[in-house]
Amino acid sequence: MCEQLLGGTGEDEQSQGVLTSFATSSLEAGGKGGEANKKKLTKKQKLLRQRQEDLNRKFRELDLLEGFLLRYVHKRPKGIEMLKDLHDVLISSSRRALGHNSAASSASTAKDSNGNVTMSKADAAVRQTEGILAQRVAKLLSRSLKQVCRSTIVEELCKYHTADEWAEQAQKILAQGFTARVSGAGARPLEAGALLLYLFCAAHDAVVSQEDGGKGGSSWSLAEKMLTSALADWSSNKDGDRWCKVVFQTFVSRVPEVLLRLPWAAQVRATKKSFVQRAQLSFICNHLLQDLPNKMPVAAVGQLAADFADACADVLKSSTTTETTTATSKDAAADATANAQGGGQHQKLRREALRGLKVALKLKRRDSSSPLTTAAAQSISAAVTQVRDELSAKQQRGDVYHSCLYVLRSLTSTEDKVQSAAEKRPPTAQSREAPSNKRRKALDEVSKNAAMAG
Repeated sequence: MCEQLLGGTGEDEQSQGVLTSFATSSLEAGGKGGEANKKKLTKKQKLLRQRQEDLNRKFRELDLLEGFLLRYVHKRPKGIEMLKDLHDVLISSSRRALGHNSAASSASTAKDSNGNVTMSKADAAVRQTEGILAQRVAKLLSRSLKQVCRSTIVEELCKYHTADEWAEQAQKILAQGFTARVSGAGARPLEAGALLLYLFCAAHDAVVSQEDGGKGGSSWSLAEKMLTSALADWSSNKDGDRWCKVVFQTFVSRVPEVLLRLPWAAQVRATKKSFVQRAQLSFICNHLLQDLPNKMPVAAVGQLAADFADACADVLKSSTTTETTTATSKDAAADATANAQGGGQHQKLRREALRGLKVALKLKRRDSSSPLTTAAAQSISAAVTQVRDELSAKQQRGDVYHSCLYVLRSLTSTEDKVQSAAEKRPPTAQSREAPSNKRRKALDEVSKNAAMAG
């Protein structure tokens, strides 16, 4: 099926695929009126016509494949293999649509007198046709995966493989997403790969639950292992930034309780790259602290909010110490210059960390079961105060300065609430007896004055 849908590797003219026929079919319509149809076709025009017919056949094959997958993908063991093959087809077709087919793209492009890369109309039409094919495959794969990822269907198809086999397939999909071949193919292959990863983790969890007789419930142990590995590779793998975001977004909308068990705060502290650290802070703030309380109780996210607030304070401390050190390399010197102008990575990191603190403090105010401790509030206050004091007079009119003031005011109100709660203690036995003693003394004074008056 892959060979039929891909149609060659693009190494020579014969193997460039049948997509060229759709763009160059206008060669047969040249001339005036119907005279072109009477002309004798050349060998190249015959080849292009054959490619056009093959292209139309491929689209018809996709229609037949869609009818099979939407009805029988969970009823046949071959359905899972077809989904994986379609994912490979989607990666290859997306790369061709983006012009990553090295042999064909280099041969079809040229440079003008100014050195700019130009492309003929036929090549542009081929790219457009390849994009249509990739979009068609992506739509088919997305519909099939969304149907098969339902819990009732997962329980049916999980019997086709053992737990170890599902784990092995999930590991392959996760490792494939970190490669440059997949990361450079666009958003569609990443979204389809994330759905495949979720499907394999759900099938593994269903197999484990059936083996335990349903006593252990859904633990999602494989999903936790895969997500922990993806979180660790987020900062170390240069091609995994977009892949990790798509994977976490896929799981957070389906099994958010698994993401609460991940070491988010420790990973934020361990990340050395500023732009990756900023992306992690943004994801935690947008998808975990703001979306999860609407789906889960606030108390379940309270511990994550407390750890995230401490991690944001550590990020602010590290950003201040980084700027005070002497820049030895060219990159560090350029970064320090950009920071002085207010547009460097550290300034953006500060802005994202302060935004995370604002969201975490709002969430902690709603969570009355576990308020912010005094030591944590003092640590956050010291870090924010240091950032505020280091801002120049020009930067004191920006959003970083106002965010610092907001966090400090929130911490002050939190400390006042804690102090007032500590002062409101239950009355002791001595405090209960105090009003009666006062009344007794008052009655004694009244009786004494009455006796003296008499």
